[in-house]
Amino acid sequence: MQEFRVSVNDKGEIVDKKPISTKFTDSFDSEAGYRLARSTWGSTQYACKPFPEELSYADIGKLTLIARNHLLSDNLLGQKKSKRNYAFTTVAEICKAIGISSKTQGHTFIKKMVDCGVIKKVDGYFYMNPCYFINNCERLSFKMFAMFYMDLRVLLPAALYRQMFSVCMSKKLLTHDDYEKAKALMR
Repeated sequence: MQEFRVSVNDKGEIVDKKPISTKFTDSFDSEAGYRLARSTWGSTQYACKPFPEELSYADIGKLTLIARNHLLSDNLLGQKKSKRNYAFTTVAEICKAIGISSKTQGHTFIKKMVDCGVIKKVDGYFYMNPCYFINNCERLSFKMFAMFYMDLRVLLPAALYRQMFSVCMSKKLLTHDDYEKAKALMR
C-alpha cells in the first residue's frame, strides 16, 4: 500500500499530496560503488581523519574554499563556467579560483597539499582526498577508492574496505602490490 505525505491548509483542506518513497537502495553496488551520506552545500567533511599537522589554519581555510566551491565528480578539482564543468589542470587555475597568487604562494600551497596527501595529481588532473573533503556525489566510486585506498581505511568499515578492494582488483584498478601494502597496514 502506497503512503502519502499530505499538506493541509488552515481550513483543513488537502492542498498537496505526494507519495513517500519506500524504495530501499542498497549502500553498496558492485558497479557504482559505495553510497555516502550527502551534505547540502557541495561537499562533506568527515572527522575520522584529522588534517595533517603540517597544515596551518590558513591552509585548511584555503582547502575549504576549494572543496566548497570547486569539486566536480570523483573529487576532481574544477569549477563550473557557463553551465559546463572545467577541470583544473594547472596550479594557476586552482590559485585563481581561491584568490591567491600563483607565483610563489600558490605553488608552495599546492606542493604542500600534494606532499601531505590532501590533494593528488593523477593524469594531469588534481583530485581532493575524500578523507578530508568529498563532493556530493552519490557514491564513492571505485576509481576514487583506487586513488586513495591507503587513506580510506579509516573512513570505511573493514568489511566494506575489503569488498571495495576486491572489486577494484577484479576491475584491474589495483594490483597485487597494492594489496600487499594495504594488508600490511590493516594489521
